[in-house]
Amino acid sequence: MRLGRALGTAFIVAGRFQVLGSAVRVTAELHDVEVERVASAFKLDGALAGIFALQDRLVGEIVAALDAELSGVGLTRATPAARAA
Repeated sequence: MRLGRALGTAFIVAGRFQVLGSAVRVTAELHDVEVERVASAFKLDGALAGIFALQDRLVGEIVAALDAELSGVGLTRATPAARAA
């Protein structure tokens, strides 16, 4: 949490992976820096050959969790059009 505060972020993501043969497990946690809690936790299992698909799934799940967290406090994620304005 100290790193998140030092960087001025509201959330940080921490994760790990394990490999056993051709299988991989990826775990991650989305931490709310301000209240020092785990906002969401994720676990994905798959084939090592499909690691990039697992990565894409994890990113999608993190984005969905962030959207839910931010909408709970009245914030929304900036769309590409909003960022360009």
